[in-house]
Amino acid sequence: MRRAKRDFWERKGAELEEQAKKNNTRAVYQTIKELSDNFTVQDDCVKHLDGTPVKDDGDLKERWRQHFEGLLNVGKELAEETLLKLDVQQQESDLEEPYPTEREITDAIKALKNNKAAGIDGIHAEMIKAGGTTLAKYLYQMFVEIWKAEKVPEDWVKAVV
Repeated sequence: MRRAKRDFWERKGAELEEQAKKNNTRAVYQTIKELSDNFTVQDDCVKHLDGTPVKDDGDLKERWRQHFEGLLNVGKELAEETLLKLDVQQQESDLEEPYPTEREITDAIKALKNNKAAGIDGIHAEMIKAGGTTLAKYLYQMFVEIWKAEKVPEDWVKAVV
């Protein structure tokens, strides 16, 4: 029985390694999910700021939101002394970037990975790819306008966890 278990885990481990080498993350995660179906998460591993365990699902979601908000939304203000330490020697002309090209937009769309979670807008990579050159042209126009305005849309700053 022990030998059979050991052989099983060695086969699964080799299978996972092979899929990882092929960069097939979907197969890796499917295998892991298959192996961990009986696994249950400890319900006392997430704690409030005061150290007490989070019990309620609503509190748990709120605590995770707080955690990632603090982790991902770093303050944008710098201390003046930090700014003074920076050695900035760029000229004005060096700072001006040309607009992104339609080719760059098209290449970026092609490079999007399939089977990934949608963003806050609910749009998947496959949907963007299906838009073809028509969507790429609209995206190009949008990016040029954003580039001119030098203001990133608020929704682009938000992260979905």
